Amino acid sequence: MQAARAEFSLKPNFAPLEGVGQVAVAVSGGSDSMAMLLLLLDWARTCPKPPFISVLTVDHGLRVESADEAQTVARWCDAVGVSHIVLPWVGTKPVTGIQAKARAVRYELMTQWCVTAQVPVLLTAHTADDQNETVIMRQQRTTSVRSLAGIWPARAWNGIQILRPVLELKRQDLRDYLNSVRQPWLDDPSNDNRRFERVRVRHDIAGSLDDLRDVAALAQSQVRGAEELAERWVGTHVAVSALGLVTCALAELAELKPLEADAVLVRLLNLTGRRAPPERAHRQDLLAWLRTGPPSRRTLGGAVFSKHKTILALAREAGRIDPGKILIPESGRLIWDGRFVIEGPSGRVVRALGTWGDMPRKDLPQFLRLGLPAALIDGNLAFVPQLLPNSLFNFEFIKDVARG
Repeated sequence: MQAARAEFSLKPNFAPLEGVGQVAVAVSGGSDSMAMLLLLLDWARTCPKPPFISVLTVDHGLRVESADEAQTVARWCDAVGVSHIVLPWVGTKPVTGIQAKARAVRYELMTQWCVTAQVPVLLTAHTADDQNETVIMRQQRTTSVRSLAGIWPARAWNGIQILRPVLELKRQDLRDYLNSVRQPWLDDPSNDNRRFERVRVRHDIAGSLDDLRDVAALAQSQVRGAEELAERWVGTHVAVSALGLVTCALAELAELKPLEADAVLVRLLNLTGRRAPPERAHRQDLLAWLRTGPPSRRTLGGAVFSKHKTILALAREAGRIDPGKILIPESGRLIWDGRFVIEGPSGRVVRALGTWGDMPRKDLPQFLRLGLPAALIDGNLAFVPQLLPNSLFNFEFIKDVARG
């Protein structure tokens, strides 16, 4: 693989990577991701302190060629001395909604790798063409501002920052670039399969679509404004207990405009540990219930919502917590369920209280208690925050509303 030429006119946005120690790059082997990788390497050569770069390729197993394609990317990376990791998608594959489900799995696999490897940033190679296609598909079925925002240049997934540095560039320009440096790429035959909506849109609008990036940019500006308001609103109107019980007044929530209320809901879910928001339709259903429904309970996105006459209370849904036994590492510090920092003797087991039983206390709702961390010693319950104190253990609830 030949080195990228610094004088090439493409201008990807790698500025946010300055000062970042490590970065992961999603590379399928297609033209977009291969060009992004080469441009990143070229930028890194001029950066005073370039990040350590790891390339991630998901072997999706949806086609028999996928394993060989991943190894082809590995060889291209080896040629320029870049670390390459293959992430296999194991388990049953979907037969419907394949592209959307595959996308979600790719992000989960890559961001979980980043979490484990303590890599804070993941680059993906979405282009201006992807943005146009996304916006027109969404225009065909919705007028939602959040939907029309399309693909964001920067968002988070599982607490990992997702950056898209070539989002302003055209796919053909990236291919011209690859040709100029004699770098081949892989063509995915599914990109020509008209059973997929994106493929149909891509072929039907080829050469005739107006640039819709301004539509997305305007929508993103509106969504960003709502999110900034939501952050302020949560800081002012929401209480979070030391055990992770989130409460706010229903009347104050009802005063918000729809886009603002949706942004607040996403923030509330972040407080309970949710990092990727549920589908918009499900969020809208829950907001409608909060406005007009009777006092009751519902679940959404791994949280239990308890609606009273004047108060909304929510906390982590115990049934969505990994039921396995997690050990406190040698460091004596464990981040459990993304919500609690548990400090205690290494090797001790921590699991959700609900997998062990319950410890009734009238001042704490059961749905909160069951989702609390419980530490075991020799198979016996030894510590639950506030419910069963133990001098060997300390805890802290992570009040971070910016993870989503």
